[in-house]
Amino acid sequence: MVDVVSIVVACISLVGAVLAAAFTAYSAYLSDERKRQQELTKFFGKYRDALLLATQDLQSRFCNITDYHVMDWYHRGGREKESLLLYTSFVVGQFLCWIYIIRKQAQFLQYETDKATRNKDLTKAMSKITYEFATDQYDSDGMPFMLWRGDQMSIGELMLAAGTGEPHPMGYNAFHQKWTEGGKVPAAPQRNPETGEMETHAELWSGQFRTWFRPIIDGVVMLGEAHAANNDLEHPQEWIPLRNQRLRRLQHRLVDLMDLLDPEGLRSEANWMKRCNRAVECECQFYAREAGIKSTKAIVGVVEQACAVTSTDEDAFTTLTNHVAERHRK
Repeated sequence: MVDVVSIVVACISLVGAVLAAAFTAYSAYLSDERKRQQELTKFFGKYRDALLLATQDLQSRFCNITDYHVMDWYHRGGREKESLLLYTSFVVGQFLCWIYIIRKQAQFLQYETDKATRNKDLTKAMSKITYEFATDQYDSDGMPFMLWRGDQMSIGELMLAAGTGEPHPMGYNAFHQKWTEGGKVPAAPQRNPETGEMETHAELWSGQFRTWFRPIIDGVVMLGEAHAANNDLEHPQEWIPLRNQRLRRLQHRLVDLMDLLDPEGLRSEANWMKRCNRAVECECQFYAREAGIKSTKAIVGVVEQACAVTSTDEDAFTTLTNHVAERHRK
């Protein structure tokens, strides 16, 4: 006769062992997940303030170029023009250097799988900025300020400060020395008074360092020439379009990143976080929310109009369907 009691005891023991093993495995998983999240939080916390300051400098410069009078410096010449060209290149390089450092240091870390985590949002925000620099899908942008992904990585690597210790970008003084070490500072392209064409002086762009920044310099020059021509009251001419759409989208993306890095505005200058006038096509967080609100209000308006037309529920439903279909066609 089968010993029922022994079988029951054995089954209970087996179930208990399985549950204990499952509990142990789950506890280990939670411990590893918690440790991984702590490592990521510590990692981003380490570079948060540095990236925030670099982002603040870059978005402020882009905002000044697109909406304020910093482009007046271009045709003043001298130190002001040099500052416009070189400092713009520096803040771009400084930001890309921090992106390069973060990517290099983070390659040995695992990211959370939770889509709502702030660390993943930061990564997505940085990727969107990288994309805006590199994309050529907007016909109105052309080549000014266009940096392919390889160019961005090269600039970030070249901007690393020499020496050992914690990696960080070089300062502006070191940048200026590095820029001029090949000899004469590359002059901005000048317009030939006889032919009316721009002379780029390609020989001045020799050297491994400064040639990577040429899209930035050429972009500032193009905007400076257009700004000067459009504001020349003595020799009025046809309006020259300002190809600054890429800068406007980048500036908004940079402010989005600042919002993630410092959501309470405790570590950044609030006056430096103004969004410039939007680009024709802008997908930043601010205008995405605004578009969502407008879309919701439009739908509510359609519903209210449809329900107000008739008095019966059946007629209201039919009218609502027709209104929504008509709105969709438009």
